[in-house]
Amino acid sequence: FRRTQRNWAIAGLMVWVVGIGGCATMVGGIPYILKGSDAYHMTMDAVRADDRVKAAVGEDIGSNYWIGGSVNVNANGSGDAQLSIPIHGAKGNGTAYSHAVRNAGTWSMRLLVVRIEGVKAPIVLVNEDHVAIPDAAI
Repeated sequence: FRRTQRNWAIAGLMVWVVGIGGCATMVGGIPYILKGSDAYHMTMDAVRADDRVKAAVGEDIGSNYWIGGSVNVNANGSGDAQLSIPIHGAKGNGTAYSHAVRNAGTWSMRLLVVRIEGVKAPIVLVNEDHVAIPDAAI
């Protein structure tokens, strides 16, 4: 009887370990999937190329592991991506906010704004839809 109880206890423990490990893998994999998207690479390339962002954050602009947002791609080649990417450099930190749209398999950046920590006015890199951005220079 004790052997049966021990076997069931071990089986129960294994179910919990596998369940928790599976959930952790799914949650931890989300930033990896977002960072593999074309919209993420387009956003980071634009942020790294902008002289105003380099002056505020530093030349060595990188992103943190945890990023937020969503990327939706449909079978017909259309899609939409909204990302919030924490960035850092030698001089400071900030967050890049982007909105990209995909038509016929090609991504286009509609909005890209970088907010630097401790600075009120954001840096607007792209604003194709003329969205009102509080405190932004015209």
